[in-house]
Amino acid sequence: MLALSYPAADPVEAAEYAQEALSAEFEERRIDRLRAVSHLLPGHVLEDVSDLRPPIGATHPLRVAEAVTRLGGSPLDDDTVEALEHQLLNLLEPAGAVSRAHEDPDQVRRVARRILQRLDGMGKWGSYHTAFDHLARGFAGNERALAQAVGEALLESGLLAEKPSVGQRHVFLNPRRAAEIRHLIDDGELPSGMRLPSA
Repeated sequence: MLALSYPAADPVEAAEYAQEALSAEFEERRIDRLRAVSHLLPGHVLEDVSDLRPPIGATHPLRVAEAVTRLGGSPLDDDTVEALEHQLLNLLEPAGAVSRAHEDPDQVRRVARRILQRLDGMGKWGSYHTAFDHLARGFAGNERALAQAVGEALLESGLLAEKPSVGQRHVFLNPRRAAEIRHLIDDGELPSGMRLPSA
């Protein structure tokens, strides 16, 4: 079971928010072929839960999902999350100083950081994957080809892993390389031996 807590000044408002966020989206989906069921509990029930921890990083998928819901979107809809990308970064930055990957002066490294940051924000780790062609979304026409080339380099380096799908290539962030992915997103630090294409 997974226990989530959401602090709010007004308990009734928090309960209504949680009920809407969980019931509308969570219960309609199947997760790894299992039906997910949510239960809304009063705060005192969680008093003995000893391992509630804040999500790690400002763009942790739970933070992003909460922010997307707050902005009126569905965190399970990739197109909605991508459309809200700038609003999400502005909303999440004060809470966790989101690294401004799009301000990196090196064009190729900036593209790599933005791709990884977007995938991280959408929770595309392990079995949660997206089409390889989606890596170029959000880039201007002259950067789309570069984004595709950078995607290939991320795959070659092992930061991304590939899952063949029906007629499409799907990719996801490699959980075994999480520390290196975080360093690249946050600090622009390339893993040892990684080579990016030229601009």
